[in-house]
Amino acid sequence: MEDRSFEGAVAADADAPDSQAALLETSLGSDAKVEYVALSRLTTSPLNVRRKAPTGIEGLAESISAKGLLQNLVAHALKGKRGKHAPLGVCAGQRRLAALQMLADAGRIDGAYLVPVKVVSEAEALAASLIENHSREPMHSADLAIAFLLLIDEGRSTDYVAALFSVPVLTVQRRLKIANVSPKLLDVYRNDGMSTEQVNALALSDDHAMQERLWFDAAQSWLRDPYQLRAAITSDEIDVRNNPLVSFVSLDAYEAAGGFVRRDLFSDTRNAGYIGDAALLQQLATDRLMVLAQDIAAEGWSFVETRVKRDHSELSAYGHLSAHSRDMTKKEKAECAKLQKARDKAAEALNAYYDDESEEEDDDKRDALEEAANATSEACDQYVERLESWTPEQMASAGAFLLLNHAGQVVIE
Repeated sequence: MEDRSFEGAVAADADAPDSQAALLETSLGSDAKVEYVALSRLTTSPLNVRRKAPTGIEGLAESISAKGLLQNLVAHALKGKRGKHAPLGVCAGQRRLAALQMLADAGRIDGAYLVPVKVVSEAEALAASLIENHSREPMHSADLAIAFLLLIDEGRSTDYVAALFSVPVLTVQRRLKIANVSPKLLDVYRNDGMSTEQVNALALSDDHAMQERLWFDAAQSWLRDPYQLRAAITSDEIDVRNNPLVSFVSLDAYEAAGGFVRRDLFSDTRNAGYIGDAALLQQLATDRLMVLAQDIAAEGWSFVETRVKRDHSELSAYGHLSAHSRDMTKKEKAECAKLQKARDKAAEALNAYYDDESEEEDDDKRDALEEAANATSEACDQYVERLESWTPEQMASAGAFLLLNHAGQVVIE
């Protein structure tokens, strides 16, 4: 009378890469023998990961009454309980235990009824409960999140949990973020009072008081929309997606300087998150622009100013100098011709795609062709700009502005 849920776990691990198999340092009780234990000794384990009340108990009780218990339970010794007949906590088989207790309450069996039980160590009980509940009947996401957290608190690594349940490490990290939501809100989520998107948004904050205030004190229901919850949590922070300062400085440099990034693990966008220290990000951008400004100042301009954002009203007070393009050297002509040839080739390929009515629409191909055409055209423009020059008299009476454009690129005017 073997426990099939453990056999499934072992079989799945056998096909896993060696690097993952090495992580699974426990047999999860698969070597333990089945014992027959009096029903009176069995109680629900505090390590049982399922919090939602089990369903279908009456039907299961009738089935057990008619056919007997066809599968063993899994249990462990309870802390502080010793002796030959000490109680055991059932960590896998909660529905079967509830059905047996229902039969006992009805007087159809008594406490001496022998139940097949596989006894495992307490260290193995949590993982056993998680696998049993996860494989037999889908667990609620809230229960699964708490179970993953309990495994981590027990000393397991995210890699271990990911390998144990054949899921990506990111999935484990996402579950752990949900587990960090206020227990009161997890109860709401568990009882279908909020959506997965809403709990994901609340998980952006680690502050339980803030989470509860945003949910329970919302004056109107629309304030609980995922977008509104995210906006409230990150109101003083900068979204890293498509932000020019982030593109210019880079997240790595910002974090290396001690900056905090509130990661949005539930976004599919790479590096999605929120900058927690806007002042630091702006200072890093300004410092980097100042370094670049030194090279421009060395050319002989009367002044050089830096701005992390274009101020049209400020620039409107100045006129623009007209540069003079010097003649190309023989080498420069060859380089420019090469760039123009690449530009023309990319433009032709893009035009051919648009002109071919027989070809099916392919978004990836079109995007790649457009990107190549834009990149080669920009390369030609930048090369020509290198040939622009100003007279010493012009530079002595004028200055330059180093600005960041919408893409985080430096523009010199």
